[in-house]
Amino acid sequence: MIPGIRLVKADCPETPSPTLQRRYCSIVGSISYLVQMTRCDMAFAYGQLSLFLYNPGPVHIAAAERALAYVRGTHDQGLSYCDPGAENRNVLTGWVHSDFAADSDTRRSITGYLMALNGAPISWRSCRQGGVTLSSSEAEYVAASAVAQENTYLRALLSGFDCSPLGPTCVWEDNAAYILMSENSPIAIAAVTSMLNFISSASDYMPAKSSYTSVGVPSMSPTP
Repeated sequence: MIPGIRLVKADCPETPSPTLQRRYCSIVGSISYLVQMTRCDMAFAYGQLSLFLYNPGPVHIAAAERALAYVRGTHDQGLSYCDPGAENRNVLTGWVHSDFAADSDTRRSITGYLMALNGAPISWRSCRQGGVTLSSSEAEYVAASAVAQENTYLRALLSGFDCSPLGPTCVWEDNAAYILMSENSPIAIAAVTSMLNFISSASDYMPAKSSYTSVGVPSMSPTP
């Protein structure tokens, strides 16, 4: 994917081309296999390409072939796990972010998160959010809700393997407004209550230090 360039429906042809569609689906299907196995760095590209399986155009096939070129140039990349020592062993860590209104066709934001354990990622996702959010902090709220649900699942899974994570899960997030919400600040919550009513169901999984003991949300300076 070319940075800053988004695939849109306007690039789809009026009449689908069976030949182009077969090639496109073959490429995207291959990328899907890689993303599900070890290539978390291609999750965003796969998420974007998979939106146009029904009617890809020349722009979409060019983007898919560019993704293949990236795979060829990084074929030796993969995940490497290690024993980080007694203090850091089985310590689950997460990173979450959202791209506000990134989908030009639907104005939906995009959620992206990654969970790591013992030196490498074990779970990741990049996808459109289920609804349209009204602000970047609201989009971050929805994204953090998704990673909190994944954290709940992973901790239960690891406990079933008798490898319970040590301590709470540290989830890194760089949106100041969301961090205030996660800390249950009455002022911050009052300021955003009207915006969050329609996603109230997500609040059951909001990472909050005081109400949800297995997730902590430290502040993180945005990357330049």
